[in-house]
Amino acid sequence: MRVKLVTTALLVFGIVLLVGWPWIVGAKPAATAPEQERLRYLLRYGIYFVTLLLTFFSTAVGAVLVARQARRQLKEEAMENFHSLLEGTLEDHGQGRNDA
Repeated sequence: MRVKLVTTALLVFGIVLLVGWPWIVGAKPAATAPEQERLRYLLRYGIYFVTLLLTFFSTAVGAVLVARQARRQLKEEAMENFHSLLEGTLEDHGQGRNDA
């Protein structure tokens, strides 16, 4: 359950980052702007981009873990259902022999 929560939170955080791009990164400085201002923009943009990549990569890893966990749970439930069916069938056949 924690993995689902973390994965969902990362996805929402990534979407918020995408939507907030103009406000987070800011406007691109003009080509005639001082070099220090352009370097600050480059740093902001680089940190934003790396954060976005890490967020969505972590979200993908979380989704894989959630899928793996769901597959394991479904496999266990299928085995329980099979055992229940097998026991029920054996009980039905056992009762038929006692009645005859």
